[in-house]
Amino acid sequence: MAAFDEKSGALWIVASQGVLLLINFLLLKLLTSHLSIGQFGYYSLCMTIVLFLRQVLYDPISIVVAKNVGSAVCDLQQVSDGFLIVRFVTDLLGVALLLLGFLSWLWGYAGINNTIEGAVAWSCFFYLCANGAQGIYFNVLNIISDRRSAALFSILDSVLKLALVSLVLVLFKSEVVYTLMSISTGAFMVFLLVRFHIGNCYTSGKLPMNRLIVMAKQSLIMSKPLYLPILLVAFKSVGDRWILTAFTGVDELAAYSVLLQIGYFPMVLFIGVVQGFVGPKIYSLSAIESETGFKELKRLVHKLLFGIFIFACIAIGIAIVLSDWIMQVFSGKDYLIFSAYLPLFIVSGALAAAAGILHVGVIGVYKTSVVGRLMISAVLISIASTSLLVITWGLVGAIAGLVIANTASALIYWLALYRKSSRA
Repeated sequence: MAAFDEKSGALWIVASQGVLLLINFLLLKLLTSHLSIGQFGYYSLCMTIVLFLRQVLYDPISIVVAKNVGSAVCDLQQVSDGFLIVRFVTDLLGVALLLLGFLSWLWGYAGINNTIEGAVAWSCFFYLCANGAQGIYFNVLNIISDRRSAALFSILDSVLKLALVSLVLVLFKSEVVYTLMSISTGAFMVFLLVRFHIGNCYTSGKLPMNRLIVMAKQSLIMSKPLYLPILLVAFKSVGDRWILTAFTGVDELAAYSVLLQIGYFPMVLFIGVVQGFVGPKIYSLSAIESETGFKELKRLVHKLLFGIFIFACIAIGIAIVLSDWIMQVFSGKDYLIFSAYLPLFIVSGALAAAAGILHVGVIGVYKTSVVGRLMISAVLISIASTSLLVITWGLVGAIAGLVIANTASALIYWLALYRKSSRA
């Protein structure tokens, strides 16, 4: 029965990530065909800002709650308490973000007499509220091995996003504001469904408000050491695009974003299937503080890294031969001239995926304060190298910086994990 559950969970993860990848490709083709390079660059800039804020605001508490629930996944009360904490924190953040979004719209309407900019800002806050809360719920659902629910809601989010964007582009002008409004609306609808599902299935009764506040404060205190490193990680993940925009403009940002979505993110997504499936196992092995547990953890991580290497070699070979055709199929015709860079983005994606696997292991075996210091070290190296290269060589520097940054992160986490297992 356990083997069946594991296979079923793996299939749901594969289905979810497969649909997500397909929808992302279709959405990319749709947007790059209907929006000009400048408009798509502006859209990409808005999404990077949302990504940055989501990581900073939501990821620390997500890591802490997932780790606490994952260490006591058989305790139904612990699972219920974890979801109640998530609901409490995300509801408070959501109210604050929606208020900021309304004030941004009001500022655009009455302050600068620019309703378009106000609507763009409102849509970004709206999407941030929904997507950030979704991310935490999905993370905890995966940790407790309810991968079917996480997969179904993720698939619904992707399909609804594509459907609404397609409808908007048909009915209205091809403008960024309508695209952002449709994406944020779909994300918020799915967030409400997820919240309702969690309330019905996993929260047993209600906790007294004073106890809930104490538990939420404890989780926030535990996540405190992660805020600075995650802030830096968030800047690392989008900083190259911000610097690229500042020194070259939104057209180069558009090309860079397209290559990320065709070459980099699919690699991270494919390996994310494995990471989502083995994450609970890595945490459980990390909890066994013995030589046997650490050896088993090290063996598992090495197998995963070897698999990533083989998969990356195959993907790189395909990209070298078919890069022109791939760019033509998945993006607008204006982006074909950048096809030669595609293999480098696949290399970067494989390195990022390897760093992600190693990072899960590091989170499992070290205290959050140590994890925070390791993250800061990795990020500072990445930011410094990427910034220098982007300023010096523009788009080419951004690509080189992406490779170097992910190499540095993977190497630091591997050395930390190897050192811990050797001591054990």
